[in-house]
Amino acid sequence: MALWTGPFQILGSWFVSGGYYGEKSVIKLIAFSGKEQTYQSWAGLPQDKLTNDRTFNSYTYDNETDNYQQDHYQLIYTGKVGSNWKTNLALHYTYGRGYYEQFRADDDFGNYALAPVKIGDEVIERTDFIRRRWLDNDFYGFVGSAKLHLYRWQTRLDHRWRGQSLRWRTLWRDHLGKNCWPKQHSGSLLRQQCRQGRPKHVYQSYL
Repeated sequence: MALWTGPFQILGSWFVSGGYYGEKSVIKLIAFSGKEQTYQSWAGLPQDKLTNDRTFNSYTYDNETDNYQQDHYQLIYTGKVGSNWKTNLALHYTYGRGYYEQFRADDDFGNYALAPVKIGDEVIERTDFIRRRWLDNDFYGFVGSAKLHLYRWQTRLDHRWRGQSLRWRTLWRDHLGKNCWPKQHSGSLLRQQCRQGRPKHVYQSYL
């Protein structure tokens, strides 16, 4: 296991928009995205470290990180129909995906759908693991409204519909775990493949 001496974060984002502006209508296309990689410190700070070591982190694995990216796309229309109607329509789509990587010391092979390892007469049922837990989802929807203006009377009709579908990678939704590096299973090769983003052993799905 490689050791790491301090936390880090890598953040990035972009935004772009364009539009058509006519006499009676406006059409806009908006796209933006954000990506983060942050070193984990979820375990918190022990009370005895509050006084003289407030930057203490119990995690020592060098890639104990949270990684996530979310892309947003929006198409927006606003326009007048005749002299009395005004409409607003919007389509949106969001794609999110990411994982956190975690070192697990002395974990059970059964937690990763792996059989124990036999070396000579010794049967090894526990070892060190590096695992990734993933999520991958899509969110999309439509929002619309119409406004009717007649003399002093004004009527507003709204219709909103949102749908969410998940990209199923395993049998149970789109959350899954990947085994990157079991110490007793060709450790260095599997860990290198994990860093390169190649398919790994999927050991479970979870909520």
